[in-house]
Parts: sequence; structure tokens; C-alpha cells
Amino acid sequence: MEEVENMPPLRIASSIHKANRRIQSFMEAECRQLGVSVVEAHLLDHCLEFGPCWISELYRVLGEKPSTLTSILGRLEEAGLLSRKLNRQDKRSRLVYLSPEGKRLALKLRGLYEEFEAALLQRLQDSDLASFERIATAISEVTSVEARSSKQSQPSMKQGQNRRGG
Repeated sequence: MEEVENMPPLRIASSIHKANRRIQSFMEAECRQLGVSVVEAHLLDHCLEFGPCWISELYRVLGEKPSTLTSILGRLEEAGLLSRKLNRQDKRSRLVYLSPEGKRLALKLRGLYEEFEAALLQRLQDSDLASFERIATAISEVTSVEARSSKQSQPSMKQGQNRRGG
């Protein structure tokens, strides 16, 4: 049996894993102060940007098991941050809508992510970003996994609504 000690480190996957864990740990502390988990923050942010959202879309975007997502949605609904409503065009599906309080919290959370990103951007060159984008594109191509399906159209919005402010 080969010695594990002589194995070379993974050049990309290890770095991505470590960076993801560091971001997760940092954001956990920030989100906790606002009373939500990182996954709940991602859900609120996604609904802020793309809402209303199908529950099936949230499964795909967040990568959570259906039972876990159902619990998360229940907690956020109980806290008055969102609501689940029947889709008027397809009575078999439900849409997730942020409440006014949910939008306010999602905007605060978005601000945390924007501050984090701004701190990163201060430390990077344009060439670093271009390289990162090429790596992200390669990951997308290799995995063939879409976080947001291009086939799935947005639920229709009432006149005067927009994706961010409602």
C-alpha cells in the first residue's frame, strides 16, 4: 500500500475547500449576529435577487435535502421573513416570497457580503479576477451543474414590482 504521506496535495480542490470553509466560518459569525444561519442568509439573498422563487429552484441553488429545506423555510416563515404561496399558474407548485421584514434582513445580509467582497477586491488585481473567473467557468464545465437553471423562467411579476424592492 502506498504511503499517504507522499501524496501530492490537490492543487485546486484543496484551495477551494479551505477558502470555502474560511468564508463559511467568517459568515457564520456575522449571520449569527443577525439571527440567521449562513444557509438561511443564502436563501434570503437568492429570494431578494431572483424572487419570487420556486421551492424546487431553492433545492437546486442551496443544495440542501428537501427535508432540510422544508425546515429552513418553516423557520423563516415562522419568523415572518417569508411566505410560501401557491403558484397561480401551476397549482402544483409553491413560490417563496420575502416579506418586507425579510427584504430588510436580506439587504443587511447582502451588505455583509458586499463588504467582504470589497475587502477581497482591495487585495486582488484584475488579472487575479480573470484567472478566478476562468477557474469558476472550468468547474462549471467539468461538473455540468447549474446553480440556476436557464430553462426555468421567472414567475410573472405584478406591474411595478422589481427583483430587489418589490
